[in-house]
Amino acid sequence: MTRQEFEEALLPLTKQELFHQKNPSYFKEHYLQYYKPEHINFLTRPEFIKDHVFQSESNILDSESEPALHYRSSNIRLNRQDRFSDVPIHHHGYIEMNFVFSGTCTAIVNKKKIPMSTGDICIMDRQAEHTIFPTGMNDIVLNIMLSTDYFSNTFIGSLLNGGAVARFLAGVIDQANEHNQYLLFHTKHDPLVKEIIENIFIEYLNPGICCEDVLRYNLNLLFIELARCYQGDMERKHQQRNKRYITEILNYMEQNVKSCSLEAVAKTFNYHPNYLSRLMKAETGLTFQENLSENRLNRAVFLLKNSDMPIYKIVSECGYQNQNFFYQKFIKKYGQTPKEYRNLESAQNTLP
Repeated sequence: MTRQEFEEALLPLTKQELFHQKNPSYFKEHYLQYYKPEHINFLTRPEFIKDHVFQSESNILDSESEPALHYRSSNIRLNRQDRFSDVPIHHHGYIEMNFVFSGTCTAIVNKKKIPMSTGDICIMDRQAEHTIFPTGMNDIVLNIMLSTDYFSNTFIGSLLNGGAVARFLAGVIDQANEHNQYLLFHTKHDPLVKEIIENIFIEYLNPGICCEDVLRYNLNLLFIELARCYQGDMERKHQQRNKRYITEILNYMEQNVKSCSLEAVAKTFNYHPNYLSRLMKAETGLTFQENLSENRLNRAVFLLKNSDMPIYKIVSECGYQNQNFFYQKFIKKYGQTPKEYRNLESAQNTLP
């Protein structure tokens, strides 16, 4: 399936959509029997949340209920949102991502009305109460549903293994996930996001060799690109208030790991050192020195893996003045000496 074929396949109305279009009140009347009279106007009164919320305790949708026309997995499920359909407020046992492929839609998440347009992505935690109002003919919404473990291992895990900015963004997103909330990303001006999502759907609908690996690879790319979008949005908002966003500071620290100090960074960003120290702790959960230590150890690991530089030079390159102190920090985090770490990595890379 080509990208053009996929996009064309999204447009025709299904039998279910034709039914919704011809019988707009059918399912609404069915759902209303579950709600109290004062809540019956839930489609026109989004400030109301129902006493009864439809829920599914399953961790992922049951893929056995459909013919094997696509890739089957207990971790991931994809579909296109039915147009013209009334959907009751609900929550479930998996992470849901809604991507507005074209047109617009209005979502309700945790009693909040969220207008969405082309390129917007909303990621909702498994306990977030939500629905999408009936959409029109030109409103195409794609859904990606992930098991909680798969989401954490794929998304959060890939970011935690990145640099300082990636670790910070992983913390932000993971915190929102833990508190049953949602995250909204605006990706209209990032064509790569749409391309990645199309690749995910095409592979899912037409699984090939190593399909699971291909899906995981593309999901990793998607999550990293969303983190970049999130970072860009936050930086623009802070710049409008003449402030620097924390990711700019973290990125600067990572690029200047050898000569970095609290006083030097504070001067660069026009902050008082005490204020910067409090800001770092509040935003990242780590002190300035702890963030700096993480950067230096990550840099050391990179050099151990990708260079033949002597360890004493790596110590200096990473900004450590005392080799014994560096060894203590390294062994505490990785459970082995830098030499042992390098030898193990070398042995693994030379295995047949």
